[in-house]
Amino acid sequence: MDALKKLKIGVVAGGISSERDISLKSGSAVHESLIKNGFSAQLINIKSQEQLKSIETYKGLDLVFIMIHGKGGEDGEIQSLLEAANIKYTGSDSASSLNAFDKSESKEILKQNGLDVPLRMMLHHTPIKHNGMVIKPVREGSSFGVSIIKNSDDEKKRNALVKAQRYGDVLIEEFIEGKELTVAIVGESTYPAIEIIPPNEFYDFSAKYDGIGTKYIPANLPSAETKKLSEVCLKAFKSLGCSGWGRVDLIKSKDDGILYILEVNTVPGMTETSLVPKAAKLDGLSFNDLLVEIIKASID
Repeated sequence: MDALKKLKIGVVAGGISSERDISLKSGSAVHESLIKNGFSAQLINIKSQEQLKSIETYKGLDLVFIMIHGKGGEDGEIQSLLEAANIKYTGSDSASSLNAFDKSESKEILKQNGLDVPLRMMLHHTPIKHNGMVIKPVREGSSFGVSIIKNSDDEKKRNALVKAQRYGDVLIEEFIEGKELTVAIVGESTYPAIEIIPPNEFYDFSAKYDGIGTKYIPANLPSAETKKLSEVCLKAFKSLGCSGWGRVDLIKSKDDGILYILEVNTVPGMTETSLVPKAAKLDGLSFNDLLVEIIKASID
């Protein structure tokens, strides 16, 4: 622990994506905890693309604790820069970050590795055969631009498409009805699964960050199912080449009990309402214990 406390850590947050405000909250929480517990840490608020891409921003640091959500932080950009400068950082490398960030690419890789993902659909699909369709941006986080369409209303579909297209390319897939689960991974370990019960139709931006009415409960699955869930999540994480730490979001289908992978997050939120700290707490770890585990997993 003494050796870790000697590291000069830069907590890099902010950025210029739509998730900037959440990133600053995450970064501040991490920075405050590290300082309070005797670590040598500074908070670096990234306000421009130039600042993000300048190696001067990271000068003198032994470790960059990446807390930029979305573009710039989860798409391999900052990772590529730090790799070229030989500076250690938390989380997945540039290639796996890009794989995970692109929902279309990641689903293809997961499928090739024998994992279940929601069926890809076309806009003209009639969702009546299914539970509905989800229209979402390919490269965006925090549920920005996501819509669920549960009927064949063409106008609703078109409006949802326009909403998602504001963020770039669009992915349309089958809506899976079931239990929404999330599993945090640090190093080679999975933390206890959490079931998310949102007050709205799905776990949208408001349900994630306003916290009003959203319930987070231990998944409490039978031990065989818990083991399977852990194995599926680790396989998904590693299939994309991810390492260090992250979070896997899934749906356990109400119809057939299949675990469908929705997303692998390489820089999950670390605010007071975030899921990874909640999962760590279920495993008996404080917020700072969790940060220590993430740092260890990043420098080993």
